[in-house]
Amino acid sequence: MRAYNLNMNADGLNGGGGADETLQFLTPLEVDMLAEQIYRKETKYPYREIIYGLLYTGMKYHELVDFLKNPNWFDRKKKIIHMGDVKRNNRVISHARTIYLSSQGVIYVDNFLRYTKDLPNVNIFSYLLAYWGKKMGKPWIRARVLRNTWSCWLAIAYPHHIPKILVSLGFSSSTHLLKCQRRYFSEADLNEIKLRTLGWSGAEW
Repeated sequence: MRAYNLNMNADGLNGGGGADETLQFLTPLEVDMLAEQIYRKETKYPYREIIYGLLYTGMKYHELVDFLKNPNWFDRKKKIIHMGDVKRNNRVISHARTIYLSSQGVIYVDNFLRYTKDLPNVNIFSYLLAYWGKKMGKPWIRARVLRNTWSCWLAIAYPHHIPKILVSLGFSSSTHLLKCQRRYFSEADLNEIKLRTLGWSGAEW
């Protein structure tokens, strides 16, 4: 089992935040392993839904916070999230966009909205991700890594839809997607990625 770490420098390996942090991503099995690191019963299920919510939407953490407050953004039938502008201190920090979901993504988004009552402070959750990641030997895991992971999986499953993937996730550059596509995945990885990205609505609209 491995997490692909493209051109990571020593700083990034030792705790994230390095210049190449945007190029880190996980395999499907490693995402599930991350969720299984949550041992406290009272937090396991809510925090697991946050992890999968971040993954399957590709949202930034502050975007997911606002999504929880605006569940009407979610169009289950069309497998789409119509995200509105995200503001802090009267300033737009994330512009409105359409986020396309896979068939599994719809299920996880449904669970996120149903079982998540509130999200912890971003600094607390970043600490928890690093703590859980450290148990796997990957202390550099952050919310951004889940976002990058989803973009990589989509790029592998839908290589002809790179522009729509970028727009859906709010990325301004495709560099990391192209590098992710060139990386080696085991046959088991590829099959699982295809399963988890199956029915992605960006390829249907």
